[in-house]
Amino acid sequence: MELIIKCLALSVVMSFSCKLFFETLIPLRKWEHRWIEKSIIPAFVSAFMIISFSEVPPYIFQALRLILAISIITQIYYKIRVMQNVILSVLFCALFWITNTLVLACVYALSLERMLVFDFQEDIADILFLCLIVLFHHQYKGRMGSLADTKWGRFGYFPIFSLIVIMSITIILWGDGNINRNAIVVAVVGFGIINILAIYIIGNLLEKEAEMQKMRLSQVRTWSQMSLYKSMQTSFDQQRKYLHDYKNQFQCIQGLLEEGQTEETLCYVKKLTGRLQQHTNTINTNHNVVNVVLNQKYQYAQKKGIAMVMKIGDLSSLNLEEEDIVTLLVNLLDNAIEACDRLKDNKIIQFKMILEEQLILSVRNPVEEAVEIKDKTVLTTKKDRERHGIGLHNINSVIEKYNGTSTLQCKSGWFTFSAMLPSVFAI
Repeated sequence: MELIIKCLALSVVMSFSCKLFFETLIPLRKWEHRWIEKSIIPAFVSAFMIISFSEVPPYIFQALRLILAISIITQIYYKIRVMQNVILSVLFCALFWITNTLVLACVYALSLERMLVFDFQEDIADILFLCLIVLFHHQYKGRMGSLADTKWGRFGYFPIFSLIVIMSITIILWGDGNINRNAIVVAVVGFGIINILAIYIIGNLLEKEAEMQKMRLSQVRTWSQMSLYKSMQTSFDQQRKYLHDYKNQFQCIQGLLEEGQTEETLCYVKKLTGRLQQHTNTINTNHNVVNVVLNQKYQYAQKKGIAMVMKIGDLSSLNLEEEDIVTLLVNLLDNAIEACDRLKDNKIIQFKMILEEQLILSVRNPVEEAVEIKDKTVLTTKKDRERHGIGLHNINSVIEKYNGTSTLQCKSGWFTFSAMLPSVFAI
């Protein structure tokens, strides 16, 4: 019973270390049932208890089974890509082994009995490791950037190398040969310092990446808003010009009627009515910002010979921030218009925006050639690839902000974007 209690206590300590480590770097998944999020600690504890009471494999496989257990649970509970998961799981285990080996080396250097190693070494190592993770969490929480798989791959060599080296040192410590205990302590401490410095450097790189990403997102938001404001200003100037022009037209109509030219007047009014319809906002969703964006993009598409088929509901209860609405609609419709503009025929955009139990948003358009989709991003060869990629990333950021989900699909010559955003009703 004493052994079970000890294993359970150490498993809980290790579970909190895992949770804090990954929460510092990776956001948790959002679940419909909140209790699932709170089950992460029991999940880690269960995994560590199974490892504690299972048969001990050869030394190298001890690390592998720990990495496997951590990575499986992490993949379930965190928004993490496989490459990130593998690298961070290996890094976590490497740091744990370094801490464990450092405590073990100190025990050997102090010439303590082996029984003390079994009694206290693991307890001290786990508690010390938790303290270090708490400091790491406090220092870097919310300051890490989101790296692509290729960039994560650059850091992958470091934790793997660290794990191999520290396990080799541990094998030496547990060996029966004569060893210089002080030299081992110096080696472990030195290697630990190198790892701390390396993690500090990587942390700074991730922070800079996060800052650069925020700047890029801010630039795209500014570009989207400026594009909308310019369109609004252009529309306002045109309306003023049309108003002045229509005053003259009404004077002309008055003159024709005074001269009794009824048929000529009727023909003139029909032409004038047609022009009025061209310059009137035809889309009304009962939401001012959505109206402005959709009408501007609709008129822009018409000028390029692109048909827009829309299915829109009453959006008066929509409770998205204005800049988020602009980001979503401007980027989605600009991408669709640009794709259709490359085509010789079949220039059509199918757009749906309905607010029911949640916001349903969909944009569908034909493409010149099939595009490759990876991690909700289109791998494009455009000259303005950077802006296009950031635009999609910005769209995904807005969707995640409101705990929504989205899908990208390119099939049978059609590209489709679909998203659902819950909890977007005005209170």
